[in-house]
Amino acid sequence: MVSFQAPAKRDKTRRNKNLIGLVLFCVVYALVSVVSDTPQNITTSRFLRSEGNDAENSKRAIAMISFGESAAKSTLVERAVLSIRRRGKFDGQVVLITDAPEERYDGAFDENVIVMQSKDEDMMFGYFQNEAIKYKRFKTLIPKYFDSNSKLEDIQHIYYMDIDMMMAAPFEHLVEGLDEEHGTESVPADGDDMIFMFKDPMSDLFVVNSGFIVMDRKKSSRCLDLWREEMDANPTFIKDQLSLNEMVTKAKSGETSGCQIVAMQHHDFLDYTENEKRMIKMMDSGDYP
Repeated sequence: MVSFQAPAKRDKTRRNKNLIGLVLFCVVYALVSVVSDTPQNITTSRFLRSEGNDAENSKRAIAMISFGESAAKSTLVERAVLSIRRRGKFDGQVVLITDAPEERYDGAFDENVIVMQSKDEDMMFGYFQNEAIKYKRFKTLIPKYFDSNSKLEDIQHIYYMDIDMMMAAPFEHLVEGLDEEHGTESVPADGDDMIFMFKDPMSDLFVVNSGFIVMDRKKSSRCLDLWREEMDANPTFIKDQLSLNEMVTKAKSGETSGCQIVAMQHHDFLDYTENEKRMIKMMDSGDYP
């Protein structure tokens, strides 16, 4: 069945590492900070150097999506990729799915960044009440786009991150910590499919936050298909997390099966800017309108 898996208890004997691997910026803050009419390309080839097991890293990829005019005019993608290369010390494949003109990212990145154009057949124009959902729906289509590129055929583990996130420590530390605590790279071949997301610290209304997702190339398709079906069945939903909530509800009733959504604690792995922290504190205090 589709089920919600609570965060695993942390192993207190685990080696002491700085596992804060991601810093999340408020989308509005980020756009105000970096939007420019003439985006500055940030080439990343001089930071190509991996930390960790090269054989294992060759089976991993980081995926992002970037849609809409504002995102195309900003340097959010360049900043995220630069953090992956410089702070994350990961030189493996980074895949960007976008509706921006092909020339937008020409010369912006190193040879291990693959920019893929979105297909109109996947766009669902005019269908959703919140137009942003047609873009977020692409999160569920990431393996499909990977399947269309032969350079990605050996990738087993896909790490999706929103473009308003930055990597603040070696990617290898993040990967090892998540696998140790939640089995992100150890999904049983004979069990349910799984997707892994952090619990949402911003709201108790949502089971998880979809800004960071770990997918197994062979063992996440059921979950992604169900998530997309819920989005398509509920065009008035204004948040993609609402569709994830629906998945959990239907799992508990026995209406669906074959998928587990694993909710991970963010504390060891994800940090927020002071702007975001103030927003979380205000929401927790009940002063948020």
